[in-house]
Amino acid sequence: MDEVIINRMRKAAISVIIPAYNAADTIQQCVESVLYQTVSIHEILVINDGSTDNTEEILKDLIKKSNLKNLRIISQPNGGPSKARNIGIKEARGEWIAFLDSDDRWLPEKIAKQIEIFEYHKDFSIIGTQLLTSVGKRYKYSIKEISFKKMLFKNYLFTSTVLVQRKILLLFFFDENKKYSEDYKLWLQIVNKFKGVVINEGLVIYSARKKELGRKTLSDELWEMEKNEIENFRYFFKEKTLTMFQFYIVVIFSLVKFCKRFLQTKLITNHFGRYAKSI
Repeated sequence: MDEVIINRMRKAAISVIIPAYNAADTIQQCVESVLYQTVSIHEILVINDGSTDNTEEILKDLIKKSNLKNLRIISQPNGGPSKARNIGIKEARGEWIAFLDSDDRWLPEKIAKQIEIFEYHKDFSIIGTQLLTSVGKRYKYSIKEISFKKMLFKNYLFTSTVLVQRKILLLFFFDENKKYSEDYKLWLQIVNKFKGVVINEGLVIYSARKKELGRKTLSDELWEMEKNEIENFRYFFKEKTLTMFQFYIVVIFSLVKFCKRFLQTKLITNHFGRYAKSI
């Protein structure tokens, strides 16, 4: 790698925003995955979103034991991840912002690989990676530019993988009125105006516990997600970003995907239900 690029990477001011709600079981591993990055991180902002467990105590203990000067805890009454992330965006001091859920972890080279691409491609403003959901899964390394049209049919950006310029986030923010698909709406808003890219490599260890933590059944969660996804498309139609024809096309495509996921969920649920009764 070019020495000039390496020096620029070292100087990149990166703020990491971690919303945390009752994350005592996972928050230390999450934060440590940031500390183990191969490039320095300017600051870590953990937004303690009204936790009722000892999340905050674990963080304070970590700060004390490791003498962390770049970890800030911002506590607030529970307002949901969108509000927590927006507070983090406003409080952040870095030029770049990375998001990480409190039950996810990064591989050590995650940020370095993203910053390297930004240094070689100055026209990119947001970058994601693949998720590493199973040990040993490998991808053929490549980068893929993502457009607004591509994103309408598939969300290529997972929140814990995203690195984006702070000045761009200040133009949009997360929609705090949405409980589902609010991140997808924000990524669509960004790639509609700016260039985005995805590294085809799994650099984020994604937690399978997310579905377990929901209060609704998985099928109910899927339907809520689907309704909010369609609301996103309706927003862009009202903004005249989509024509009526385009709106109906993406809604139909989204509903087809939903039906497929719903049927798969039902088949899996029924299979394990029968298995449980047989033992």
